[in-house]
Amino acid sequence: MLIIGSLVALSLFGASPCVSPDEPRGRLACTDLHGANLARTDLTGADLRGSDLSGADLTQSNLTGADLRDADLTGANLTRTNLSGADLRGAALDGVSAAEASGVLTVRVDPVGAGAYVQVGYLLLGPAGVFALAWWRRRFGLLARHKARRAGLIAGGVGVALAVGGLYLLCVCVVRGLAAAVTGWLWAADPGPVAVGPLPQLGIGVAALWVSAVLLYMPERPATEPVSRLVIGRPTPGPRLPGFGSRTRGLLGLVGVLGLLDLVGVFVLWVLDLLPAWGPWSSVLGHLVVVGVGTVVLIRAARAPSDTGAEPATLSGVVLVEESYVWLSGASASGRPANRAVPWDSLERVCLIQTLDAGRDGRVRCTIRPPGAAEPVEYPNELPLSHAQAARLRDLLPDDKVIEIARVPD
Repeated sequence: MLIIGSLVALSLFGASPCVSPDEPRGRLACTDLHGANLARTDLTGADLRGSDLSGADLTQSNLTGADLRDADLTGANLTRTNLSGADLRGAALDGVSAAEASGVLTVRVDPVGAGAYVQVGYLLLGPAGVFALAWWRRRFGLLARHKARRAGLIAGGVGVALAVGGLYLLCVCVVRGLAAAVTGWLWAADPGPVAVGPLPQLGIGVAALWVSAVLLYMPERPATEPVSRLVIGRPTPGPRLPGFGSRTRGLLGLVGVLGLLDLVGVFVLWVLDLLPAWGPWSSVLGHLVVVGVGTVVLIRAARAPSDTGAEPATLSGVVLVEESYVWLSGASASGRPANRAVPWDSLERVCLIQTLDAGRDGRVRCTIRPPGAAEPVEYPNELPLSHAQAARLRDLLPDDKVIEIARVPD
């Protein structure tokens, strides 16, 4: 991730394709072939990095596996040329004619395509990843705490992965379709993870989205025995990230800072046009998106409070799952969000406080004996409880665990 070390390594181990004075047989790197007639030439596996092939005639030539990184192909004629496996990352492709060329779906190109336009499909991979993180926070955490079936969790994770992949394939399909219809440069558009034509990509993307919708929105199958569940107040899912120790948080923070330095360094060198056009920075925008998302996650993890697993001192919500567990949500003694699941038997008693007014809802106060605790904990704050919830609470709990108190209205 360190930019300086990587650049030094590139300089020591030959970052430029033109530094060697002894050219091996078949190597034409940095050769001036402007306007050359190379029709029907066998250039299989040839090293043409940085070569000037502008205006060259490569009609019916064989460029299978040829290395054309950073080459200048402006105005070159690639009609009926075999481009199978050719590497064109960083190559200038303005005005190229590639009619009836073969192997175009296996060509390696930059996510920044011919004419230096940014491919929308590649850039949307970052927001799609953010979508997955947002779903993880708002939905997956709740499922992990309040669903008994692991199959539902696995199906949800697979559904999000398919949704991200489907959206990406659809965007790449649109970009490649426009490139084929408007400029004829389908072969110069990054095919993404599935190197097929735009129409098959469209079908695969739609199928992936359809399967993800089925997995994400299919109703939960009922258990063999229905589970009674009662939600009181406003329970919340678990924390976004676990509470790491000080050493782990320090390490995550250090990696996050290195990520920030990487982002700043790559961006500055990119603006100054000092980055090599090939290698790990050939896809600068993709590098910035991926490292940016990872850096945000690492910094958030490093800043996560260490007391996320602390005991709730006050309650904001309770979930009672019959004969299973009790989910407690609230705030710790330091005021930070705190959540905990305790066994069903830990529920010592509940106090129903009914107001002597038929039109007003009641309140409830809980007493919990955590596992291993010598004394039960009676939470001081009262949670709102409707008449229907009070009736369900009486059905869920035995009579010896329910205490009812009448209160005179204010």
